[in-house]
Parts: sequence; structure tokens; C-alpha cells
Amino acid sequence: MVCAARLSERVCGFAVEETQRLVDLIAAAGLPTTPPPIVGDRWLELMRRDKKVEHGAMRFVLLERLGHAVVWNDVSNDDALSCASTLT
Repeated sequence: MVCAARLSERVCGFAVEETQRLVDLIAAAGLPTTPPPIVGDRWLELMRRDKKVEHGAMRFVLLERLGHAVVWNDVSNDDALSCASTLT
């Protein structure tokens, strides 16, 4: 969820403050807020196995604002990888 929020900042203009609010809530629930230590190409390989992949293209559920999610099809590999690197 944190990765999706960070990616939402980058491609949808989701507010940084709202991402922090989500991170704080997730942490308060005792859930992890960082991804496992997976490197670049392996990260993309695993994301391509997700159930939202359609015809080989990765699709993401992102936030334009809290309570308003959208399915985003046009995410570059660099943007997809950036969300994980901003969490460390």
C-alpha cells in the first residue's frame, strides 16, 4: 500500500502529506511499511505476475486523492521501481 501511495505521488499527483498519513496508519496497525529487499529486475519480474497484469502490461490501482482510486495502465518501469526505492 505504501508503494502504491508513493507511485500515486509520482504519476497521479497524490499529496505527500496523504501518503505520510497512510504510512502512519499502516505502522500504527503493526503492518510493515517497507518492501522486502528485492532488487530492480527481480522486482519487475514479480510485479509482472500480479493478477492485475493484462496482456503483459502491468496495471496499478493508484490514488488521485483519498477515497478516489483509479486503475493506471501507463506506468514506466522506472516509475514502478522508484516507489520501492523511496521506502528505504
